[in-house]
Parts: sequence; C-alpha cells; structure tokens
Amino acid sequence: MRIFPVLPALALCVAVVPSARADKKLDDAVAKAEAQLAKGKEDEAVKILQKAASQAPRDPEPQLALARMLLKLGQLDEAGKALGKAGELASGAPRNVRARVLAARSAFALRAGTAKDAVAFARQAVEGEAGADSLAALARAQARFGDPAARETAERAARAAPSSATAQIARGDALLVARLFPEAEAAFQRALSLDTSSAAGTGLALSFAAQGKATPALEAARAATKADTHSGEAQAALALASLAQDPLDGASEAVAAVQQGSFLEPKNPLVAFTVGRVFESRGQLAEASRAYADAAGLDPSWAGPPVAALALLFRQGDATAALAGLRALPDDVQASGEAQWLLGRLLLRKEEWDGTKAALDVATAALPGLAEAQAAHGTAAYNVGELKLAADAYGRAVALEPENLAYLSNYGLFLGYDDRLEEGLAVLLKVTGRPEGQDARAFINLGWIYRHFRPPRVTEAVAAYEKALKLEPKNAKAALGVALSYRAGGQWTRAVTAYERVSQVNPRLDGEAMLGTSWCYFRAGDDYKARFFAGLAAKAGVDVGPLRNALLGPPKAGAATLKTADEINELALQIDEKNAGEQALAARRLLGLGRPAVPYLASALRDKDTAIAVRETIVAGLGKMGPASRNALPELDRLIKAGPRASGPEAAPAEKARETNLIGAMQAAAVKIRGK
Repeated sequence: MRIFPVLPALALCVAVVPSARADKKLDDAVAKAEAQLAKGKEDEAVKILQKAASQAPRDPEPQLALARMLLKLGQLDEAGKALGKAGELASGAPRNVRARVLAARSAFALRAGTAKDAVAFARQAVEGEAGADSLAALARAQARFGDPAARETAERAARAAPSSATAQIARGDALLVARLFPEAEAAFQRALSLDTSSAAGTGLALSFAAQGKATPALEAARAATKADTHSGEAQAALALASLAQDPLDGASEAVAAVQQGSFLEPKNPLVAFTVGRVFESRGQLAEASRAYADAAGLDPSWAGPPVAALALLFRQGDATAALAGLRALPDDVQASGEAQWLLGRLLLRKEEWDGTKAALDVATAALPGLAEAQAAHGTAAYNVGELKLAADAYGRAVALEPENLAYLSNYGLFLGYDDRLEEGLAVLLKVTGRPEGQDARAFINLGWIYRHFRPPRVTEAVAAYEKALKLEPKNAKAALGVALSYRAGGQWTRAVTAYERVSQVNPRLDGEAMLGTSWCYFRAGDDYKARFFAGLAAKAGVDVGPLRNALLGPPKAGAATLKTADEINELALQIDEKNAGEQALAARRLLGLGRPAVPYLASALRDKDTAIAVRETIVAGLGKMGPASRNALPELDRLIKAGPRASGPEAAPAEKARETNLIGAMQAAAVKIRGK
C-alpha cells in the first residue's frame, strides 16, 4: 500500500544537536548527566543540569542542555519551559548561541506548538547565523508549513555541512512533503550513516511506507521506537508502516501504535493528524474527522488537518461542501500545496479548466513527486490550450509511474499534439505492444499519431483504428478515425464507405459524416454528389461554408487548392469547438496553411469562446507570417482599440495581466504585418 498519495507527509522534530562549548564546567555537567541517564537514574540526570542552570542564571546554554535532557525523557512541558527561559537569556548572547537556541525552539514548536511559530523562530536563527543547524531548522519548519522553498533551504544546509545528520534529516523531511519518496529515503539513510543515534529512523520508516515497502518500513519504525521510547512521532511512523502492510488495520496494530503516540505526546499536532489518517484508512470516517479537528486545534497554521478533513468530505461524495470549506480557509492555508491539490481535483470534476490549471500550477510545484497531480495538470493544461505543458506534465507523471499505461497513452497522444510525432509514436507503440495495453483508447491515440504524419501513414492509422473498433465496436471516435485517415490519404471511395459506418455507429455524427462524404466526392471530381451530401449536412446543422465556397470556386482549381480548402473546412469546425485543446490543435494547423487560413484565424481571435492560450498562439503566428496575414489587420486593429478582455472587477490579477500582455503582442504583430 502506498501511504502518502493518501496521507500527507509528516515533518520530523529533531532533538537539539549539541555544539562545542567553551564552558568546560557545563560540558562536565552534561557528561555526568548522561552517565546517570545510562544507569537509568533519570531524576539524577535532570537534577545535575538543573543545578548547572542555577549556577549560571544568565547563560542560555545550561537551559538549552536541560531542555535537551527533558526532551529525551519525554517531559515536553518542562522542556518547553527550559527552552523559553533559554530564549529569554539568549537575547543578549552571542549570535551563534542565539541562533542555536532559536533553532531548538523551532524544532520544539513543530512538536508542541505551531508551524507558524516554528518558521518564525527558524528565520530568526538564520538571520543570526546561517549555518547548517539554523538552515536545517528552517527547512523542517518550511516543510511542515508546506513551503516548496523547504527543499532548497535543506540543500543549503547540506552544502554548508555535508557530514551533518541534522541537515540530511531536514532534506528528508522536505523531500517527504514533496512526495519525492526515493530521494527522501536516500537522505534518511545518509543521516543514519552519519549518526546512528539520530532521529532519521522515523523518517526512513515513513519514506519506506510511502513507497509501499511494508517490511523495511516496519523494521525502521520499530527501531525508531526502541531508540526513543518517549517519541510519539516514532509511534506515528509505526502506525503508518503498519498500514502499509495492512491498510484496513485488521489486527489493530496501527491504531494501537498511534494511540500510544498520543499518550506520549498529547500536544503534538502531527501525532493527532496521524490518528485521523489511521481512522480514515480503517474506514472510521467520523472518528477521522474528529481527529483532524483535534490536530487543527493544536496547530491552526498547518494546512494538513483542515485540508484532510475537507478531502474526507470529497471522498464521501460531498464535493460542494468540500469546495465551500476550502474557500473559507485562511488565505495562507488555501495557498498551500495540499489545499491547491484538493482544489484542483474539485474543479477538475466540475471541468472548470482555468481554475483547475491555476490550482495545479501551485500543487505540482509543491508536490512534484505526486504522479496523479502531474497527470491532472497535463489534462488541465490541454483543456486550456497549452499543448506543450500538457505533454511535459504527462511526461513527469510517466517518469514517476512508468508502468501506468493510462499515463503513457495520454503522454504519447499529447506529444503528438505538440508536434512531437516520432516521440509520441514510440510511446504509444510501447503501450499497445503490451498485453495489458490492448485498450481502444490507446489504439485511437496511435491512429491519430499515424494520421498526422506528413504524408499521413494511412495503412497504419486505419489498422490502429480498426483494432480499436474490434475492442469496442460502437466506438464512434475510432470509426471516424478510419474515415479521416482515408480522406487524409486521398482514398476517396474508401473514405465514403468509412463515413457510412460512422453514421451507423453513432447517428448523432450523421451531419459530420455527410459533410466528410461531400468533401470526398468533391475532391474526387463528382460535384453532383458533393452538392447533394452538402445539402444533407446543412440540414443536419453543420457549417458547410468552406465547402460551399469551394463548390462555387474556379471549376479547375488545382489539387493543392482543393486540399487546402478541405483542410480548412475541417479545421474551421475544430477551432469553433468549446474545448481549448481542440482549438489549440486547429490553430496550429491553420497557421501552417498560411494565407488561405488567415480569415478563420482572425475570426477565432474575435470569438469570445476562444481560449487565451489559443489567441496567444494565433497572434504570435500571424506576426511570424508578416505581410501574408494582412487580411487579419482589421480584426487586430479592432481588438487593440477595444483593449484587454478581462477588464471587469471579477477578473483575477493574473488573467488581467495576461490579457494586457496579449494586446501588446497584437500591437507588435500588427507592426510586423504592415512590414514596418
């Protein structure tokens, strides 16, 4: 079982790492306390450090040492008081000492405070001394807060001290939150190799569990609970490792572990949050919801618990309540990667593509290792007309899950949409060549690729579409693909026969089939039948304008002219589609046809339903054509004069800026077209 696609990653709290101290007296006290602790005399160990602190009432470092000991013993309330006292004393201490105290307070805030406080303390620590420990503290706090900058901060810590286990643990935390689980595993392994006594075992268990590696996850988690018997977070990791082996927790091992974690650290928001995850995995949704509420109460600044509670509503089918709840969250919580991933899923379901893409822009930056988010980003990008981004996003999804055939099939098609036909073909041949890849959609995608080569690879395209029809005899896309393939290859008789099958497979496509048949007869030189079928297509409500113009044109028009008119007719219908992806495909191909397509491109610029990404493509293409696109000037001038479309108060700032930039691009294109 993969834990983390369902469960948000857990940031770790690392105990304060001692640094070399000039005060030998304190060093001796710490050594004596550790010796007492090794004998099992916990009270004596605490007393020794309390005495050291009382003997140096203005020095923050004895209080820091005392806090460290109290944390080892699980006395978090007393440790918090000691850290607070150290913080008060550190105000006048040297910068390096002050930074060390602030880093410790940041780590403690993650364990018994808020992510917001943890970030604030860590930033102050970095301002005091931007060393490895301060940077590591900041990276861990940023990771809990959901800030993508955590990864770069952790890398800075590791560069500052390559042999620091603390820096490697910070890297692991940041990578866990980003869903980059193999990389997180490597970071925690590195930390353990540098310091076997470090808290990296807990993170290692989480990284194993997230990858579905149940056995090593359990081994690492059990080792972590033995290494620190007072750690609630180690118990939480054991719970998640148990779920990796038994998602329904039939033996109740996960719930037992997380309840022990709650007993050890009742104020730890991360442990409370894990209680919710365990209950959710067990199907106890009401209990999960209460646990998420408890975690949110412990740390209102952390996005994880409230977003998980809303995701629970979505899981139960109440998308409306989930969306309303998400929009009611504080702005900084809404801006988190987790919140934007949930928003993206909710809006994708509603097919609100602009909002979906905007949310997933943020989510994929924060959660780059989440394949599902990358794939959703690709789908959203296609549906707003950004073809390159669509292909690249699916490429990232495939890199994360190379055996996911649905991702591979879409990746191959979107590569084709982005004019990377050879790359797309290689991907789709890989998919359809596998026994589990015998899917109608994959063969339709393969047919599309073959059909769009120049010249079209008709035989292979038809074979792919026929295979899809064998798998799904009523698949209208496959039937239409056969007809379009023959038509692209100039095989008019076969195309007409194929169009007849389109009408049989799906009567709703009768008008489109009649139009295609008419073009076939026209291209074959049979004007009588072309006019007859054009009339049938018109009666069915299909736009036959380009075909009518061709029929009324010169009787001996060249083959190239007829072919261009045929293509323009097909593309004019496509660019009028509501879907921005279809518009983008049509716009690219129309631009490739040059001057004859300019009126249709200009019309698309005027159409209020044409997506902005498509309008940007058209404007850039018209500019490159120069004087050949002169017929577009009246429309460009009119649009420039009218100004940006998104000028209403409801328009988002990014949308307004993009529309404003488009007007500037139109002005530049008009200059090029006029030859100035």
